[in-house]
Amino acid sequence: VIALNSEDSDIMPGVETVSLIVRHVRTVLQQKASMLSLIGNEMYTQQIPNFYNATVGQHMRHSVQHFEKILLRPAGVSDTEVADYDHRSRDNDIEVNKEAALSAIKGLQEALANDVSSRFDEKVTVSFMGDSQGNSYTLDSTYGRELSFCAHHSTHHLAMTQLMMKELGLTLLDEDIGKANSTVENEKKTNQ
Repeated sequence: VIALNSEDSDIMPGVETVSLIVRHVRTVLQQKASMLSLIGNEMYTQQIPNFYNATVGQHMRHSVQHFEKILLRPAGVSDTEVADYDHRSRDNDIEVNKEAALSAIKGLQEALANDVSSRFDEKVTVSFMGDSQGNSYTLDSTYGRELSFCAHHSTHHLAMTQLMMKELGLTLLDEDIGKANSTVENEKKTNQ
């Protein structure tokens, strides 16, 4: 186990931790691109009744925008500048155009390829909506912690997207897409 948090908040995450988080994010972004290579734009925007009439595009937009809140955040932005996960544009190009989604993912991959390791201990204030009446709360966090959150959050949207694509008659080549890393590890141990 590699610990990111410490009693001493001045300690930067270790190289192993940074490398592991970056690899996790890179893998999730590649999985998104891989899924999109299998679907046409008509299916990408098709409402699926068994999934609350959601579309693959809506799930892609949602999780891509979470990554954008962190990866496209300018370096050195004051921690008083809040990364608000719940105020995102809907019905934008990422949601309705598969090529726009692929382009956004490529932009995130390029941002990740920059040296983000120096930013892992950068303070970030994040905001979440706490109820359906619009009441929000903020939390103090770090850039590295939020990248990790985005990767984990996105994995669950990949799971939903995997099921949606199956509902549309498509089959992914990698059945592990959308599974938590801990689930994949456990399945490997169980199948030995």
